[in-house]
Amino acid sequence: MILSCLPQCLDFVLYILNYSTSLSTNIFPSTWKQSVVIPIPKNNNFSSPSSFCPISIPPFLSKLLECICFNQLNDFFRKCNAVPECQSGFRGSHNTTTELLHLSNAVLHSFDSGLLISLIAFDFSKFNTIDHELLLLKLHSCNVGIIENNNVTIIYSLALEKILFYLI
Repeated sequence: MILSCLPQCLDFVLYILNYSTSLSTNIFPSTWKQSVVIPIPKNNNFSSPSSFCPISIPPFLSKLLECICFNQLNDFFRKCNAVPECQSGFRGSHNTTTELLHLSNAVLHSFDSGLLISLIAFDFSKFNTIDHELLLLKLHSCNVGIIENNNVTIIYSLALEKILFYLI
């Protein structure tokens, strides 16, 4: 539905994104931080909250702005070579398979060279492992704060103040 009316409303949407809210004022509207969260059952056990997978549905303009910021930051970091080649997460055309291939190749190369091989693996899937303050410091150290109208404010707002509403 949105795609069919996009030619008629594109100028209005761009005006909202550029001038009346986020990009020019460095403010991420609080209503854009509110998401509807729908619990989707993982199995037939409906008595435990851990048996549900939360699916967040953010407002359309919030998701659109997030995509714009992601694309700009991703292009910036790619041009600056800020993302290591061996990193597979959050990179296009990279996933766990490419990481496993990279790891297998490194282990086989080390084995063929007669080197000692050690591997320590951690599973952080159940923990929030992002230190938001450290992330902001790293973004600032990459001069992200001076590109595209100081979007660090928007990133800070997104990272630390997102509000979720639960629909049960």
